[in-house]
Amino acid sequence: MRLSRIGGMLICLTSSGEVNAQTDAGAAVDGAPEFTPDSDSGFTPGDGGTQTPAPPAAAPIAPAAPGVAPYGALAPGYAPRAAPATPSPVYRPPAFVGPAAQPATASSEPSRARVGDAHLDRVVIQPTAMTQPEGTLYLSTTDIVFLQVGYAFSDSTQLTLTGTPPLGEDAIYPLDLTLKTSVAGHGPVRAALLGSFTGLFGLEEGGAVVGRAGGVVQLCFDRPCETSASLATTALLAGPAVILVPGAGFVWRVAPWAAVLLEADTLMPIGSEASEYHGAAISAGFRLPYRTWALDLTLLRPLGVDEPPEVLPLLTFTYRVLP
Repeated sequence: MRLSRIGGMLICLTSSGEVNAQTDAGAAVDGAPEFTPDSDSGFTPGDGGTQTPAPPAAAPIAPAAPGVAPYGALAPGYAPRAAPATPSPVYRPPAFVGPAAQPATASSEPSRARVGDAHLDRVVIQPTAMTQPEGTLYLSTTDIVFLQVGYAFSDSTQLTLTGTPPLGEDAIYPLDLTLKTSVAGHGPVRAALLGSFTGLFGLEEGGAVVGRAGGVVQLCFDRPCETSASLATTALLAGPAVILVPGAGFVWRVAPWAAVLLEADTLMPIGSEASEYHGAAISAGFRLPYRTWALDLTLLRPLGVDEPPEVLPLLTFTYRVLP
C-alpha cells in the first residue's frame, strides 16, 4: 500500500488497485466532498468526483429610489389593457334632409298682391303706396288717348312716362315723367314719395315745364294689402302759382278676380295767382286684376259746376312683363 497527497486529498493505493480518498482536516461526509472558502471556485462536485462549471452569478440589481418601481416591474394593481375589438361596419342609409324652411320676412307679405294685380300701384287717378316688382316693364292706356310706359328699377322704385299723341290743329302734346319711391312698403300702413316733371310741348311760345311733388299713405285691411284705402296729395309748382291736387281712394277686393273702386279728387289753388283753377270729381268703377294684365271700368263725374256735366267713362288697361 502506498500513500499520496493530491491537493487536500489523501490518496491510498492498495496492491489490488483500489483507490481510497479522504480529505484532510475536513473529512468527507458520506463520501461527498464539500466546498470550503479555499476550494477552487467555479466548480461543483459531480457524480464520480467529476467537476462541472458553475453558472455565472447574476449581476446585482441596484436598489430603486424611494417611490420608484424597479425597471421592468409593474405598478400594483396594473393590468395590461386589452386591444379594443374593431366593430364590423354597419350600413346606415343617409338621412333625408329636406329644404330648410325659409323664415317669414316682411318682403314676402305683399307678394300675392304685387304679382297678382297689374294695377297695384293706382286706384283710378290717384296712386297707391305700392310699386311694381323689380324688373317689371308695364304699358298702360286710358281711353286709348293717354299712353303710359314704365319700368321698376327695384321693388321700391319705378319710373313712369305718360303722354298723349299730338292733339288739335296745333299738335300740342303733354308729357309727364314721374319717379315713385316707396319709403314704407310693408305692414298695415305704407307710404311713398313722388316727384314729377310735367310739360306742354308744341306751343307757339315753345314748351312749358312745371314740377310736381307729392306723397301717398296707404292703409291695408288685409295682410297682402289687396283691400286698402289711400290718401294722396300732389303740389303743382308753376312759378308763383301752387296748386294742390289731393285725393282719396278705396280698393275693395270682393273676389280673387274682381275689385270695387271708389275715388274722390279735388283741385285746390294756393294763393291768388291760380285762384280760377279749382274743382272736384268723384269716380267709381270695377276692376279685373290679373297677374300680367288688369282692366278698370270706371265712371267719373265732375262736381261744383253750374251745369250738370256728363259722366265721363274711363277705361284703363295695363299689360306688364314680369321678370
